[in-house]
Amino acid sequence: MSRELTPEQFGAIGDGVRDDTAAIQKALDRAQGGRVRLGSAAYAVSDTLLVPTSCTLDGAGAVITSLAHNRPILASKAWATRAPVQGSTRISKLTLRGTGRGPDQAGCILHDYWSEVADVQIENTGGRGLVLAERTRDGDLPSGTLVENRVRNCIVRDARRSAYWFGEEANGKLTDGAMIDCIASQHESAREPTVWIGHAAGWIIEGLHT
Repeated sequence: MSRELTPEQFGAIGDGVRDDTAAIQKALDRAQGGRVRLGSAAYAVSDTLLVPTSCTLDGAGAVITSLAHNRPILASKAWATRAPVQGSTRISKLTLRGTGRGPDQAGCILHDYWSEVADVQIENTGGRGLVLAERTRDGDLPSGTLVENRVRNCIVRDARRSAYWFGEEANGKLTDGAMIDCIASQHESAREPTVWIGHAAGWIIEGLHT
């Protein structure tokens, strides 16, 4: 049965100073297939938050600030572990704020299909802003394709690498999707393309401001 949980049920403070990583992660782990609703608060995290496939993370205006350099702030659990990929993950209405240090500090890494990232702002990452990844952290490819992911009304500011990075070149896995009404900006030190789409068979791009 689908259910809604909050990090506060697991001890989150939401003051932007004390580390809420464990509390938010417990809520995400318990709500696989359900919803985690953040408060309209500031959460500090010291490690990557892993979102299970088919889970909804509703930010409700929350700000998540990383305390760690060179680590993604938010990522699919299937990207970091051998967890299954079932699709239909939703991440929305939150701000992810990096430290600006470390090329592996992405704002959000999605390794899924039929999923959506909407109304998300990513600021000051040491690496890329929003990543659609065909490979896991260990370099493994899925057996099928990671199709029909949607990125809508998102803003990336001051990324040290690409603001949006949608797969390696000719990967054959991230074959289509949609990017609607997004804004992309990079730090002056960035040396990657602002937006990169590595494998395209049916992408819709509409209303992109760089």
